[in-house]
Amino acid sequence: MIREFNVVKEQIKNFNLDLSGLTVITECASGFYAYNTFVPILANAKKVIAVSKTTSYGTFEENKKNIEDLAEKLNIDISNLEVVEKLEEHHLKEADIVTNSGLVRPITSDMMSKMKNTSVIPLMWETWEFRDEDLDLSSAIENDILVLGTKETSKEIDMRGYAGVLGLAVLVYLNLEVYKTKVVLFGNEVLGNAIVETFEKNNVEYLWFVESPCNKNQKSYKELEDYKHIIKSYDVVLFAEHSYRDEILTKEHGVTLKELSELNEEIKIGVIAGNINEQELKNSSLEYFPKKIMPVGYMSFQPYHMGAKPVIELFSAGLKIGEQMAKCRLNGMNLEDTIEFMTTKSFAMDFIEKSYMDRYTEIKGV
Repeated sequence: MIREFNVVKEQIKNFNLDLSGLTVITECASGFYAYNTFVPILANAKKVIAVSKTTSYGTFEENKKNIEDLAEKLNIDISNLEVVEKLEEHHLKEADIVTNSGLVRPITSDMMSKMKNTSVIPLMWETWEFRDEDLDLSSAIENDILVLGTKETSKEIDMRGYAGVLGLAVLVYLNLEVYKTKVVLFGNEVLGNAIVETFEKNNVEYLWFVESPCNKNQKSYKELEDYKHIIKSYDVVLFAEHSYRDEILTKEHGVTLKELSELNEEIKIGVIAGNINEQELKNSSLEYFPKKIMPVGYMSFQPYHMGAKPVIELFSAGLKIGEQMAKCRLNGMNLEDTIEFMTTKSFAMDFIEKSYMDRYTEIKGV
């Protein structure tokens, strides 16, 4: 508990986070995510409205009491905190920053119609991870609400090290030695690069497949069949694929999950992210980790499984993006100038394939 609060204070200092005069809507969650609620509180937010819900991780009452108990034990003033089960219109109308946190989502068209046009939504992760079901981006644009991501590879917040350690952690959970372990890796550039860098430092032998190879270390998913004779001698298949949304182990690519188990009945499966048929995996005789496989686009094994720091660090970085966006908008800066400022003077990230302003022009016709 004390360590986690020290991490909160450390990140507020690292990012020079100052939410004075700003109202923040975020979540009141369980586990390590509970500490995120204290970030805007200790960063001097005018008001923090924290949404909590009953989920498989805890009830509304448990989450709320946990926050109150933590505050009491550490003598933290939470008079600027309101924990709610449902966001009312007056909450949305006063919000300057609405975080894209799990219990706040989905952020709907109805919600954004009630928000100020100076309100902002920091995604708290990179924009290529954006999911339509989380946030109605078209409605945000229609209401002039700015949405930007957090560049996780910037010098201010480099999360790649955590991703690399995730790869090693999966091997450990599968009772593999790491050192000299032989891994078939399915992973896009972002997760894949970080994991490969960490593998190389730990003498892990790897065979790396991606959708579109761009260097000599990478093979294409379409080449899987050509490597059957090699794959069967490996220890583990590791999925770390966040951008390719189709199933990887298919007849089209030459190797199905069933065939993989026939090639090597002792090969293990690790899933950080990626499209894998969970039912087929359960029906197979293969050992796999984790036991709960999330749908494509979500991570099955995340940094929070290793500790609080990556959770608090990324959340604090996202709040810093939110702080800067909100102050720009409240000071009268238009959307285009705010985006220009944020993407050149901070570690904010615009949408890649189609920028916020390109989408704005399409929707608004200006």
